[in-house]
Amino acid sequence: MILILTSRFYPEISDKLETSVEQELVKSEVTFEKIEVRGCVELPLIAQHFIRTKKVDAVIALGVIIQGETDHYKWVCESCERGLTRVALDEKIPVIHGILACPNRKLAEERTKNGKEYAITAIEMMKLLQS
Repeated sequence: MILILTSRFYPEISDKLETSVEQELVKSEVTFEKIEVRGCVELPLIAQHFIRTKKVDAVIALGVIIQGETDHYKWVCESCERGLTRVALDEKIPVIHGILACPNRKLAEERTKNGKEYAITAIEMMKLLQS
């Protein structure tokens, strides 16, 4: 089972990204569950929690971080990336980084189709680790 975790900070963008992931998983006949969180910083903790409490073979973490005028963008990106990587290594479960970290909204919206690639990567990693 693949767990899709989606940050809802920019729902108009993250919804499209999530739909792209779901379509590929359905096409590949892979079971999945979805859980929503408020922001990207929360993704690592929730990923680790559900890896430990459910039978999860892979996690796809989705979110949108758009650069603003302060350093907050940098901190959120670093916190999310480091946390998700640590969870993957500590738990020995693929955690796919589907975080769109973009300088503006237009670029983030253009990249919502990337969800297909995140799904394919999760499936491939899951199979590699199960062999």
